[in-house]
Amino acid sequence: MQAGGTILVVEDNAGILELTARMLRLAGYTVLEANHPVDALTIFDQHAAEIVLVLTDVRMPRMNGQDLALKLRARKPELPFLFMSGDKEGSPPGVLLKPFRMPQLWDAVANALKATAAV
Repeated sequence: MQAGGTILVVEDNAGILELTARMLRLAGYTVLEANHPVDALTIFDQHAAEIVLVLTDVRMPRMNGQDLALKLRARKPELPFLFMSGDKEGSPPGVLLKPFRMPQLWDAVANALKATAAV
């Protein structure tokens, strides 16, 4: 798979953040990494024009992924989001469940980008 575009990955677990970023780079994406939603807001403000997708954990300290999405969509309403979670029981449909493998990640990202392009 060869893709393109810039994805902002927001994950408070450093190991998962690093692994996810590496998998996305192997697919051809440029990746910006944030280990906290507050950092993600700053990074987003610096790179808003180039970010095509935000991949964020659902549960993080002080601000969850949904709240982050609301803040970023206020800045860029058409911005697509892909949520990930380790909570297999309590996650709504469409959430990428951790741990995931590279093909699952790539498919989820491609589907999130396709869904936005179709709108």
